[in-house]
Order: sequence, then structure tokens, then C-alpha cells
Amino acid sequence: AHLEAYKLALEEAGDCYGLTSWELGNCKIFAGRDIPTVTLGLTDSQGTPCCGNALVSIDAELTQDGGVVAMRGFTTRDNVPGGDASALSLAFSGLGPADGSRVGNFNLTFSTFYKGQILSLASLPLSIAPDGLAILPATLLLLPDPGPFSLRETLPSLSVRLS
Repeated sequence: AHLEAYKLALEEAGDCYGLTSWELGNCKIFAGRDIPTVTLGLTDSQGTPCCGNALVSIDAELTQDGGVVAMRGFTTRDNVPGGDASALSLAFSGLGPADGSRVGNFNLTFSTFYKGQILSLASLPLSIAPDGLAILPATLLLLPDPGPFSLRETLPSLSVRLS
């Protein structure tokens, strides 16, 4: 029996807040913001949207440096089956790392199981940048002043990190 080739396809990609995009593979957002909406569908061997009449679950997975990152939001979505000629379309929105301060380069991958086939949409690269500076608690390390001036009061050293 011939197995028809189905494909999980990117239908629409949400705004990546600026001059970056999912399509160009350089989506960049700031920490604490939702990952831009991604809408997926199934296509048949001719690339025609299809399969809306079947109940299908699609899973989203976020990885960083090869490890899975816990996410907030609905990471598994089910379609509502429609008529025989309907097309499957599922939108993922409101996703993000469970740890809202987590930053760096990530990959977002979607997968499903349909008619005996595991279908996946290759990783969409995503960069999450820090959205500000935070002053960390003062440390007790005091450096001697090598200059000709002396301070009447010792100022604590400040540590700054991107957050």
C-alpha cells in the first residue's frame, strides 16, 4: 500500500516585534514577552492544506543547547474536526519559557502523529534578549583607592546583570 506523504507546515507566523521574522529564521523578542503566535496546518503530498476532518494533536517543544526547556501556555493543541474538505489549522499563542528571565538562543519545534507518520516542523530559531539591567545586592569586596583622593564614606561595590 502506498503511504501518502503528509507534511506539518507553517501557515502563518506572528510578529517578532520589529525587523525580525520567523520566515527569515531570526525571530528576536525580549524576556517576559510571549513567543509570537505560530499557526500550523497539515498539507498533502501536493502541498494542499488538508486533513481538517481528523482529530489531530500538535505538540510544541522549546529547547536550548540540546535540552528541553519548560514552557508556560498550552504546549499541546487539538483541532476541532470539520468537514471532509476542511483544512487543519492550529494556532499556538501565549507560549514562553516557564522561567520568564531565561534568555539566549532557543529552538521551537512542533510535532504530530498522523496516519501512522510522525510529522515535525523543523526547529524555528528564536532569540530571547534581556529586557533591562538589574542591580544585584552589594558585595562586601572593597577595593583600595589607588588615587590621591580618599572617600569619607565607603561606597558598596555594585554588580550589574542583564535581566
